[in-house]
Amino acid sequence: MNCIYCREEKQIDEFSLEHVVPQFLGGNFVSDKFKIRNVCKKCNNNLGLFVDAAFEKDWLVFNHLKDQAHAFFDPVKPTSLPLRYIGSNVLNPPHMTDGEICEYWLGPLGEQIFWIRPNDEKLYWYAGGNPRTVKKQKTRAYFIFAERSLKNLNLALLSFKDAFEGKPVRKIMCTACQDEESILPRIGFSNPDNIDKERIKFFLESVRGRKEQHCQYPKNIFAENRFLAKLALGILHCLFNKSKFSSEYMEELYKGLWYRTGDNSPKIHGSGAFHEGKDLKTLLGVPYGTTISILKNNNLIIMNLNISMELNYSIQCGEIEELDSQEAEIFDQGGLCIVIYKPLQRFIELGLYEFIAHKSGDYINDDLSEIESMLHNNEDYFKNL
Repeated sequence: MNCIYCREEKQIDEFSLEHVVPQFLGGNFVSDKFKIRNVCKKCNNNLGLFVDAAFEKDWLVFNHLKDQAHAFFDPVKPTSLPLRYIGSNVLNPPHMTDGEICEYWLGPLGEQIFWIRPNDEKLYWYAGGNPRTVKKQKTRAYFIFAERSLKNLNLALLSFKDAFEGKPVRKIMCTACQDEESILPRIGFSNPDNIDKERIKFFLESVRGRKEQHCQYPKNIFAENRFLAKLALGILHCLFNKSKFSSEYMEELYKGLWYRTGDNSPKIHGSGAFHEGKDLKTLLGVPYGTTISILKNNNLIIMNLNISMELNYSIQCGEIEELDSQEAEIFDQGGLCIVIYKPLQRFIELGLYEFIAHKSGDYINDDLSEIESMLHNNEDYFKNL
């Protein structure tokens, strides 16, 4: 069998299940037609780390995806919430080495978290660092309560605990907590050593009096291009007969997928998050959900990725002369629209015309309407704490 990404012929046992729509977007909940076994294990592992994660861990993408979980928080059925990544703090805590950085994170109720970890120069823009190495490296994270933390102490502590689950992180509480002798060890907090005590004093002095925190975040401008090329190639494989597409443009998509710094830029048509107008962001997206739309303009197949009506990406997937009857059905309703609500583990597939009609109010899709109503159920919970 040939791998759809590296295009090398390999033995069947060298292949594994590939979520064409990555799991960080909720791809494990979408239709099985977007889950394939035409990807070799090597590509599955390496592209997962260096392409999928490179896009997911981008500051903008990472935080908008985490906001989706916050939007659907249900105080009646409380769960932990992901921390928000603010960036690399310019503070220089005691005993930090040249090879370390101090990341600044916020908890769901305004808690401040300082995570000191080794800097990964190759994956410098990854929020939280290299997903593989952080599972092995011993690091330290310092947790500071906000005024509202006691309004839902369980949420604050569970969110901090789950953020570092499976990572050898020494967790240190910098502020007082009711019944802390019984609660903190259960959450995984350690007693501070001498280094921790110096850092606790430093961090508290740095935040008291509502002091501003100054952070910076790096961005790799090629990361989204590689990811969009990969997603376009995967979508083409799932929905269409690739042999009908222009081989010349297909080669450019592969150049985009395997791009390395210094290579000639691939001739791919599309636009990134900073280039789309407000109208398209609104038209092809949903609040706090991810939408993937497949459109056709004359003989061009176009894919649009929209995250929470905030980030919108478009890419030309290919040029096709003729569609068979099954492929043509995709465009009977103007195209295909996939709506994913990862926090709810929900997936809705509908025609583009139907999706736009729902957005305009001319037609109501019951599934979308149900989820939209859920957004309003608890939208004031955090405001009223």
